[in-house]
Amino acid sequence: MGDENIRGEIIRGPIPDAEDCAGCPLAIDGKPDGPVRGIGPQHPKFIIIAEGPGVNEKRQGLPLLGKGGQILGKALMSSNVKREEVWLGQTTLCLPPRETKDDVIRQAANHCRKRLIKEIDTLGPDPPILAVGKHAASALIQKDFKITDLAGTFHTISLEDIPFTKDVIPTIHPAAMLRSNDNSGAHTSDLLFWFLQYDTAKINGLAAGKAQPFSDDVDFETTNSTRAHQLVADILKESLSNGWLACDLETRGITSGTCTKCLNCHGHSALEATFAQITAIGLATEERGISVAWDALKPETKYLLQVAFANKDRSWVFHNRGYDEVVLESNGFPIAGRIDCTLYMHHNVFPGLPHKLQRVGSQFMLLRPWKSEYKDGIHSIEELLRYNCLMAGVPVILADGSTRPIEDLVNQKYAGEVLSWNCATNQIEPKRVVNWLRKRVVNQLWWQIRTEVDDGSRTRGLIVTPEHEVFTRRGSIRADTVVVGDEIATEEVLFTQQQQQAIVGTLLGDSVLDVSRVFRQQGNMGEAKTASLHGGHAIPSGLTQFKISMLGKNVYPGVISVGGPKVICGTATTAADFQKFHSAKLRQLRVLGDLVYDENWKRRITTAALDFMGPVGLAWWFMDDGGKESGGRCITIATHGFPREDVERAAQWLTARFGSVSVRKNNSLGFSAAATRTFATTISPFLPEVARYKLPANSVVVPFQSIASNQSEPYYVCITSSAAYIPKQETAGQRLQAEWQYCLTVEDNSNFFTLFGLVANCRDTLVTARLKKPLEALIIKRDATKTYEMDMRKCAAAKDMQITGVPVNLERNQTFREYFEPKVEKAKAALMARIQDPIFKENFKQLITLEQAKVTRKADADQFGLRQAKRLTELDKKWAKLEGEGEELFNLNSTPQLVAYLKACGVNLTVLTKKGKLSTKKDVLEQLVAHPAVAELLEFRANQTLLNTFVLPIPTKIDLTGRIHPIWSPNKISGRWGSSPNWQNATKGKTVFKKFEAWLAQMRLWQQGGADPGIPNLRWQCVAPSGYTMVGSDFKQIDARVIALLTNDEWLCNAFNTGIDIHSYFAGEIFPEFLTLDGKDPTQAKRKKDLRDITKRAEYGYFYGAVIVTVWKSIMKEGYNVPISTINKLFKTFETKMPSVIRYYMNLLRATVESGKVSSFLLGRAQYFPLGDAASDPTVIKNFVCQAGAADVADTGIIAVHEILKQRGLGETILQGHDAGTWLVKENDAQEVKSIILEHMAQVHTLNGVTMRFDVDVDIGSDWAST
Repeated sequence: MGDENIRGEIIRGPIPDAEDCAGCPLAIDGKPDGPVRGIGPQHPKFIIIAEGPGVNEKRQGLPLLGKGGQILGKALMSSNVKREEVWLGQTTLCLPPRETKDDVIRQAANHCRKRLIKEIDTLGPDPPILAVGKHAASALIQKDFKITDLAGTFHTISLEDIPFTKDVIPTIHPAAMLRSNDNSGAHTSDLLFWFLQYDTAKINGLAAGKAQPFSDDVDFETTNSTRAHQLVADILKESLSNGWLACDLETRGITSGTCTKCLNCHGHSALEATFAQITAIGLATEERGISVAWDALKPETKYLLQVAFANKDRSWVFHNRGYDEVVLESNGFPIAGRIDCTLYMHHNVFPGLPHKLQRVGSQFMLLRPWKSEYKDGIHSIEELLRYNCLMAGVPVILADGSTRPIEDLVNQKYAGEVLSWNCATNQIEPKRVVNWLRKRVVNQLWWQIRTEVDDGSRTRGLIVTPEHEVFTRRGSIRADTVVVGDEIATEEVLFTQQQQQAIVGTLLGDSVLDVSRVFRQQGNMGEAKTASLHGGHAIPSGLTQFKISMLGKNVYPGVISVGGPKVICGTATTAADFQKFHSAKLRQLRVLGDLVYDENWKRRITTAALDFMGPVGLAWWFMDDGGKESGGRCITIATHGFPREDVERAAQWLTARFGSVSVRKNNSLGFSAAATRTFATTISPFLPEVARYKLPANSVVVPFQSIASNQSEPYYVCITSSAAYIPKQETAGQRLQAEWQYCLTVEDNSNFFTLFGLVANCRDTLVTARLKKPLEALIIKRDATKTYEMDMRKCAAAKDMQITGVPVNLERNQTFREYFEPKVEKAKAALMARIQDPIFKENFKQLITLEQAKVTRKADADQFGLRQAKRLTELDKKWAKLEGEGEELFNLNSTPQLVAYLKACGVNLTVLTKKGKLSTKKDVLEQLVAHPAVAELLEFRANQTLLNTFVLPIPTKIDLTGRIHPIWSPNKISGRWGSSPNWQNATKGKTVFKKFEAWLAQMRLWQQGGADPGIPNLRWQCVAPSGYTMVGSDFKQIDARVIALLTNDEWLCNAFNTGIDIHSYFAGEIFPEFLTLDGKDPTQAKRKKDLRDITKRAEYGYFYGAVIVTVWKSIMKEGYNVPISTINKLFKTFETKMPSVIRYYMNLLRATVESGKVSSFLLGRAQYFPLGDAASDPTVIKNFVCQAGAADVADTGIIAVHEILKQRGLGETILQGHDAGTWLVKENDAQEVKSIILEHMAQVHTLNGVTMRFDVDVDIGSDWAST
């Protein structure tokens, strides 16, 4: 049978009902505007739900036909899936206008939701859903999020009115791959196509039954050191069979004042690996994993780990070894064996994609977004480790208030909502179950907690593992530390104090408490542990709705009794329709009942109730049973049903507080005129308008004050028993029940309610272990072994460099601070001075408020002019206050204010951000540097950046040995290194002085009014300690030599082979004066250096494929005043002298377009173009072959030297700067190290018959700058 017969005929999806379109922002006159309905076979392989139609889709009436749809078609083809085999649907069916905001799209999606659910329902329970784009994913998962956080992850959802769950995988919209300014974390947008391919393959595998959700098999331990030791010992033993083990660490930073490693520590974040403290360690094989709290490890367990890490025959796998390895070694656990890293594996086979573990793991596996669900810093390590902790039989409370046993929810993978507590907002709210966890543990220990409200139907109470945490008044604590008298949070929403007072008041009035029928039948209502509130009022009075609105989530509307002719107390009358209300059976209501009900469950007016009620309770009592006496001057409260003694007690209590109150013959309370006035004023704030008719006309009343609360804090009950629990194990079934643990993962809040209280729930290492094999296979398939092995060697060097650190001289650092701070303040003052000009100031104000008025706030006028006038008034007040306090009027870090400032200066800003706002980024302003205001701003920013990056932070980061510890990351797409802070870009300054001492002398003169010495070489701060020196190496013209080797250009190769300095050669060709300048004269030497530098910059711009105007602007921003015609002349000279360069690039572009890949010449480091659009930006290709080739050469040499020096103990690598390295060595070893560098760093490479030397310069000096 053909596939088309299996799939069924092609059908179209429904359109929304008229009632759903009413109010939709995309509808026209309440009707859909050219809806593009879903289409596909009756029985599709899977369902694709996109965001909405585009112009092409609306024109042809079919979804996903535009460029994004074509990219999606490519992804389907890569999984051998035809478009005709899948259902193509959309969140909304109508074309939104251009630039429609997200909230409008969400609103439209809500109107279209019923139609979407009906469409999905029609297609049956089997086909899973690929949700394409943020809006489609949000509409299905019903959660607002960044698509980059959840793309590729696996979800099981429940939809309204559908009796089955659906599996969903969100993916990035193909349109994102067409937008160069929206790369969602990728190096270039087209690389995201890889993710779309894998997500399509996963959904296809899921539909075919070939893919299964990720299975967790992890043992956790947070406190039991004996069990933690056994877990570690067992998994170390198990891993011997395959020789490797995955490892992951959880860490925390060091707060200010607690660091013992630094001189003037302001604290360290957990990202500073040399200072990070381990809080947990995870170990995993492919089959299972463990995770244990570090504090739970005995000394002998840590020794066991030390021995394992020191075993050269054992291999380890990390995700981001550059961090974990540094943490381990800094804490005394160096690793001797081979180390692999799934992050770098992924980097080598998918260069340019995001490499975070959740994104990498979800690329290959059906994974819940566990990283997004547990944000860093939100949960303690105990919460992260908490897992599989409840015993079968514990009832979990669902969103509708019903209960189901925990094991049923887990075994059936219930994906609906349960009650949960949002600790941040203090709200009890429904939250979806997103994962189901169970584990069998023989001889499992259990802990039982019972409360004061446990009744005969639930005598077992809450049964959990001892280490499991429960929420109490003391916070979240271990179950086995709970003591009698603690209070545990329950699913009940706590009535506020005022709401409790109102309830007591209405119980004395028209409402009653009811208890379970069992207790009523037995006549022992007082023995009940819960009670429900019941009442009602005539609908016209509005009191039922009022009470429901005031009492919140615990109280609900009840049945309506239809009114009509009735006889009440022998009198014929017409009764209005009657609306009842009620609550669930609540523990706290039963507690309040003790104030009103006696042991026989009869209502009484007690002193305790009167004392408790306050003005709120009195108002509700009066609202129910109060009224005016004849004449209307005094009030009365009907208390006929209470014993006389109670009424007399109430009269005495009221008289003492308000004035004379007496008991009438009919057993009601009568207030005197004076008491009426006082009582009316007291209760009026809490008496609604619909009940104020009961007060005398002359009463002094105050505005109404609502007692409704947005908070829904849990109600706590007292714990009466907390002890170890031994379940019955007489039968096989009982033994099984005693061995199985169950838990749920609940979105966002990570907790859920049981009938007995609130409990919490809780894969890095296991994911890492299961990524190893597929990534290793791809390394081989993509011929990336050489680059991956080089990256592993670079990681080892980066670890050594970070731990070793860089020695810094604090005196020089303080000198730089003395130089930069006044320059920054002076530049800032110059910028601020313009605002003092009245004309400029007024123009500036108009421009600021013009932008502000474009945003409409609440209570704003519709007219734009009125809104701007309002903003002007607000700004005048703000500036007047700032001027009075001596503060600055405008914030240089505020982009809207900066835009207005530059516009007021006459700067023509035109470049927009992706959000449509004018951009003030550095690269944008550099194109406008000819304007004085822009030049001043850039100078201010440059000095501020140098001060804040390379000067001010150093004293707070320097350790007791006088060193800082930059974080080195050798994972750039080209193979280059990065660092934080970015020491590779520590400026060499703009000064004529070669030595710090000479610069310092001039700086001191500058402080006294002399000439500015120029921006210092910030590398002067890095000074070798006594007895040591620095040895630095730098490749000679490495980029140009790579170009010569690649292009086989005759002139360029000859220049290098004969020792010609090509920068000086071309400078002499273009600038005749260059050849006559005297290098010994300081002024002429600087001019000669400047001309060579201008030529060098233009030359590399030519090599990298930059256009002339871009090269000219980049040279101008460096302060060189060169006409563009000079750069044009240089480019023509390059083309004449080096014609093979152009030919090579043309051939390279053609070959890259054909293969979709470009590689470096030495190690084969690759950049890919998965959408086949390499020709769209040839500069990327030109840059890559040069940069990656140079990086390969530099890495080969620097890493070789590092490994030799480490092996011989001759020196430490401390700095790396693209093609340069710096080593700290003993003074006596400096010459030997220099010889090693010259021998092993310099290289000779041959390509296509062309041989090129890559020579290095080596210098020895006391500081970094001199090397």
